[in-house]
Amino acid sequence: MDHHRILRIEKIQVQIVAVAALLVGYFFLAPALWTWDAEGPITFVPLAGYSRLVVFAISVSLIAAVAGVLTVKVRPQGALLAVLVGAGGVSLHSPEIRSLLWMRHDSLPGLFAGFAVETFLLLLLLVGIELLVSLARGLVRKFRHDWLWRSPLDGITVADKNGLFDRDANFFLNLPALRGDRKARRVLVQCGLCLIVTMVVAVAAMLCFARSADRGQILFALLISFLLAQLIAHWVFPVPYSIVAWSSPMLVGIGSFCVTAATLADGRPQAWADIPMIARALPIDWMTAGGGGALMGFWISSRVRELRHMEKKTS
Repeated sequence: MDHHRILRIEKIQVQIVAVAALLVGYFFLAPALWTWDAEGPITFVPLAGYSRLVVFAISVSLIAAVAGVLTVKVRPQGALLAVLVGAGGVSLHSPEIRSLLWMRHDSLPGLFAGFAVETFLLLLLLVGIELLVSLARGLVRKFRHDWLWRSPLDGITVADKNGLFDRDANFFLNLPALRGDRKARRVLVQCGLCLIVTMVVAVAAMLCFARSADRGQILFALLISFLLAQLIAHWVFPVPYSIVAWSSPMLVGIGSFCVTAATLADGRPQAWADIPMIARALPIDWMTAGGGGALMGFWISSRVRELRHMEKKTS
């Protein structure tokens, strides 16, 4: 089968599963997470909504298990991307953060510290979802091994893999501080550089795109910033591991919340007005819009790099 057709079929499968997950997240999961305040944003730790956090974690895990089975024919990142799109229905359903800032104006540092803790917990949830998707695909492999997606890059030589994934880090690999086992260093350095570039570019893009506290503006800024950042980072320092992509917005989110908590003047009535736009995204937004954008960038870049290799191989 022509590789272009294989990529089109993969894209259609991921799109169908992602849209189905989005409908579930928006119409069923988001209403289940609603609080007593109809105007309040959907958040967990700052409002001591740990039972709702458990509901969210279980629901997203179920979506992940189903998506993992339905997307066995595509690359593993497709399942996680569908899960993040589905959880994005919660972000789309959530009101702005403004009412919560007004209500907690006398304890803003504690509020943003709670946001940082929540973002860290969502990062751990993403790790669990990644493992769950792998488990679901592993179960399918036991019964129908021929159903599982096979990377066309599995059979290429080590030299070709070096050219695909780690040739760009050679300068850094030769630094004295990084001497040691070359294979291990290559993986660590390449992933570290890709992660750093993603976060730096994304923060710079966020400062440009996040011009207001409007929910649509915040979600768009997160999505497009991490999409562009991962496309650039994966082009400069390509890596085969998607964790570098979806962990980057979570780390930036934790950092932004911690910096905001440390710099806010506690007790000042108008302190909420000084909060930067980058810190007005909810933890769930960093996970869904940020993580979804970064993973989408990784997915696109991986497909393009794979297509170029296949075209070169058949030419």
